[in-house]
Amino acid sequence: MNDCKKQPKRGLSIDDRFVTDVHRDSLRSNEVNEEFIQKMQVAVIASAFCTPEVSSAAVIEDLHPGADLNALVDELRFQTGRVQDGNLERTKAMLMAQAHALDGLFLTLCKRSMANAREGHFLEAADRYMRLALKAQSQAVRTLEVLGDLVNPRQMAFVRQANIAHGPQQVNNHPERENLNSANQTIRETSNELSANAETSDIEVAANPPMGALEEFQRAKDP
Repeated sequence: MNDCKKQPKRGLSIDDRFVTDVHRDSLRSNEVNEEFIQKMQVAVIASAFCTPEVSSAAVIEDLHPGADLNALVDELRFQTGRVQDGNLERTKAMLMAQAHALDGLFLTLCKRSMANAREGHFLEAADRYMRLALKAQSQAVRTLEVLGDLVNPRQMAFVRQANIAHGPQQVNNHPERENLNSANQTIRETSNELSANAETSDIEVAANPPMGALEEFQRAKDP
């Protein structure tokens, strides 16, 4: 372990890991010469340093000087691939660890706030520490909420269609009621009078049905 720590840091190796499909298509569709190869090298280097895993690996290497930058990049690429495949176990573990870290930060800041307030002459410092402590607590709660959503995803809510309009508008949510709504709309538009194009019902009733002959009867002479 001591020999590993004494080894000098290696820089980022720009290799096939950072060659994308866009770079390969460009190689196939262009004439390859020395100038073009230099442009491609510059493009691949820029693509490598813009990769999220490389940026995160540089931060982790700064926190852990003994780590190898290229190994960190490979590990982060592996973890990213697992998330893209739907495996969130590492993500859940990370959120739980961060919640614990934020809770520890909250307790530490609370202790410092109480220590400054106990003296009686550092109330302003005590207030600042307490504000930072409450921010850490809020972030811990938010982290646990996100973790809860990953463990137990919320159900999707389906809202029925609402008819909100400033002018005349008709929304038919049920196909079986469409004909009835159309007939009612026709009656309202013609002031309770059927339009000339309105269809009649299948059952028709004659306006003046024929009547049979009346039998003769005696009228009263005195009305």
